[in-house]
Amino acid sequence: MKRLHISIAAPLLGAGFITCALVPVAAADLQGWNGAGWYVTGYPWYAIDTPAHRRFLDAYRAKFNDYPRQGSVVGYSVVMSAAAAIRKAKSTDNAKVIAAMAGLTVETPFGTIRYRAIDHQSTMGAYVGRLAIKDGKGVMVDARYADGADYLPSDDWVRAHRPAN
Repeated sequence: MKRLHISIAAPLLGAGFITCALVPVAAADLQGWNGAGWYVTGYPWYAIDTPAHRRFLDAYRAKFNDYPRQGSVVGYSVVMSAAAAIRKAKSTDNAKVIAAMAGLTVETPFGTIRYRAIDHQSTMGAYVGRLAIKDGKGVMVDARYADGADYLPSDDWVRAHRPAN
């Protein structure tokens, strides 16, 4: 088996999925292996064409003169979620904010997410696509948004496996 020494964290998950932030990596850094065709999760900021994402992208680029990374959009969505919960609670009291999270909906650059009432799990999903090499750098192609609501355990499963609040 040929060993590759690459400087990006890309652990294998499940049945052949690799998770990475799709940081543009020069193909030369991968010592001849480029991963083209592999299924990946990531943030194809250059390919998401929705009004909510366009607003986020334009504001981010105007402020930082760079493109956002996956942590940027997730962090932004977390802050927007906290602000929405505080507005709904009309308070910063912990118990009131926790109660406000039940069923909370929040507009994010990825679309509307909801915090389930039963367990406060977010329905934010992830982009899944294939790795390709463009101009010597890794990019995600054929990306689709996998809505988290489609992958969370059912309410019945949660009731059977988690203690009540």
